[in-house]
Amino acid sequence: MPLRSRSLSLAASLLAAFAVVLGPLAVDAVATPSPSGATPRAVAAAAAHDVHLHSDTAPSSASARRAPYAWSGKRIRYTESIPSKWDWSLSTAVAKWNTSGGGIKFVRTTNPRKARLHIGYGNIGAVAGMATVGRVPRAWVKLSSRYSTVDSLDAYSRVEVMSIFSHELGHVLGFEHTTTRCSLMSPVLDVRGCGTVREAQPGYYRCRTIDAPLVGRFVRTYGGRARYPAAVCRI
Repeated sequence: MPLRSRSLSLAASLLAAFAVVLGPLAVDAVATPSPSGATPRAVAAAAAHDVHLHSDTAPSSASARRAPYAWSGKRIRYTESIPSKWDWSLSTAVAKWNTSGGGIKFVRTTNPRKARLHIGYGNIGAVAGMATVGRVPRAWVKLSSRYSTVDSLDAYSRVEVMSIFSHELGHVLGFEHTTTRCSLMSPVLDVRGCGTVREAQPGYYRCRTIDAPLVGRFVRTYGGRARYPAAVCRI
């Protein structure tokens, strides 16, 4: 082969190799529309307010599945070390479960020896909250410590944290995640998208945090009679 032809062939091979390497980078540099027509940036913006709880159960809770997960008795006594700025969020989450008609209630105590559950902050990684599942010794609920710097005077934040506590207390009672969107036990809490907080009604939120199917499961597990609150509550 002539020297010139050989050089051209070598140059073409090098250009092809660079195209293979640079091809994916060139594609990533462009905002490629999703199947629905939205760009990744738009999808990310839409999901910015989602609260992710996909891996929010303690690994050690697997042992609870080998034993009865339902608690005995009529009360689950708990202690808490959550700062006062989240008092409304925690007390409202507890009240949601206590007034939904189930045959067991969460009761606060200041005596650690009587407590079967502790609620506090935790360095728990990317998830917003985490909890043990079902009846286990030294059960706990942890709110991500990053909420220590969140403004609790913001109505949306207060309802968001209340929803997280309500979800994690559902795990304590033994309930796993559900695939139903907008259910309290969904692994993604979309407080705005599911209408728990509406932009047009500042200072108000949807009272029925615990959805009807979950109330039904609660009553079937612990006895009692299902109860449902008014549609809208004030913060």
